[in-house]
Amino acid sequence: MYGYIVQTENQQEKTYIKSKLETLKKTDYLYSSLSNENVNKVVFHELLISSLDGYADIIVLDESKQHVLFTNNNHIVTKPKYFRALEESPYKAYEIEYLKVKRILMYSYDEYTKKYYIIIEPTKNAFDEIKRNSQNMLMIISLSIALFLVIIYIYSNKISSTLYTLTDMIKNYRSQNTLPQSYIQSNKKFYDELYKIENEIYETVNYLIERENKQTQAFYKSQLENLQNQINPHFLYNTLENINQLAMMNDIEVISNLSRGLANLFRYNTEDRNPITTVNKELYIISEYIKIMKVRFSSIDYHVHIQDDNLLESEMLKFTLQPIVENIFKHQSIREHFEINIDIYARDTYRIIEIYTNQSVDVEIDLNKVNHFVNYGREDGSGIGLYNVNKRIQLHYGDDYGVYLKLRENGILVSTVSLPL
Repeated sequence: MYGYIVQTENQQEKTYIKSKLETLKKTDYLYSSLSNENVNKVVFHELLISSLDGYADIIVLDESKQHVLFTNNNHIVTKPKYFRALEESPYKAYEIEYLKVKRILMYSYDEYTKKYYIIIEPTKNAFDEIKRNSQNMLMIISLSIALFLVIIYIYSNKISSTLYTLTDMIKNYRSQNTLPQSYIQSNKKFYDELYKIENEIYETVNYLIERENKQTQAFYKSQLENLQNQINPHFLYNTLENINQLAMMNDIEVISNLSRGLANLFRYNTEDRNPITTVNKELYIISEYIKIMKVRFSSIDYHVHIQDDNLLESEMLKFTLQPIVENIFKHQSIREHFEINIDIYARDTYRIIEIYTNQSVDVEIDLNKVNHFVNYGREDGSGIGLYNVNKRIQLHYGDDYGVYLKLRENGILVSTVSLPL
């Protein structure tokens, strides 16, 4: 009776079964390709049996499992019960009991020839070769490990001896002990290396000392410049405050407003090093700047239109708007009833700030060229204000934001700042 399907996870057993069945199939291929009246079938059968194992039963069945195409055991093929478990599978094996002896039935179904190739071996014989190979491999591994340990022991002793010698030499070198010339000559290689190491250490230490001196000098120079930068604005604030006091004492309101506005501008730029501010503070600085410009142009009006008061507390970079307003005074003619307007609103994922006047520009403007200068600057270095504002915004927020100019149908030039919402 047949017993159970062999479900082995042993890779060696799998390889053994596969190799046996491959030999059987290839021999059958060879016979089939050369078979004719001049070829002795017995010769191929004997070759097949000797190449596999004299102890093995070999059977070749057709696809129906009913017709025996070849066998060296005519008795077993009369017992179809042994072949009932055959499946159309590349390689499988299961255990049977034949003549009261446990055997391994290995088989392979070949889709090309439509045949079942079967090898039946005694269980003991089937895997004796695997056991022998495993024992031989284990012996080889054991010998390799032993040889490796011996080599490690020999080299470790040699290295240890060299290290002890080197340690003694370093101790003598450091203590400046006088050693026999013969000893130095015998260890000349080590002493030459010690001299090289000493010179390299000496050069490295000198380099580090020199670098430390330069860094210290640079540090103190930076501190001095910082102190100087603090002194200069402080002196300027005091001077402007003195001018303001004198103007108030003499009832000169224009000079008082001018000095106070200028002081606020400088203080806003220098006292807080944080480059981030709010929209509200930027608008306050614009109002201070316009107060200063009213000394020259008294007819200026200034209006802010904001879509949502929450936008007043949103962040932006310092001195983003002041250079744009300054650009208006630099490039436009200031006439009667001159107005500066600032519109602030949200659109999609952007905050938009538009700065414009109530008067059209006097000259024809090539917007493409102007916006190119805003993005890339001028070769002669002029017009740097808008370029700096645009570049600072892009560096901080990304290239999707910045400054660009547009012209309305009525000829009014609009400077637009786009920021993230």
